[in-house]
Amino acid sequence: MRKRNFVIFLLLLFVVLLSWPCVFASNFTVGGNDFNDVQSVIDGSSNNDVILLGNKTYTSTSGQIVLLIRKI
Repeated sequence: MRKRNFVIFLLLLFVVLLSWPCVFASNFTVGGNDFNDVQSVIDGSSNNDVILLGNKTYTSTSGQIVLLIRKI
């Protein structure tokens, strides 16, 4: 019984450690309540954050817009 409880504990610990990065991920909406322009949301984001763009045209004053898209 004691060994079984230990194995269950290790499995739960493993699941928690695997999901740890998801705990700190954030969702940002551009053109909504969070941000009004794309660059400020990119500057304020970190790894595993999700940036949602509304259905409109976005422009840049830097002369270059680079999109890195990863399929989930």
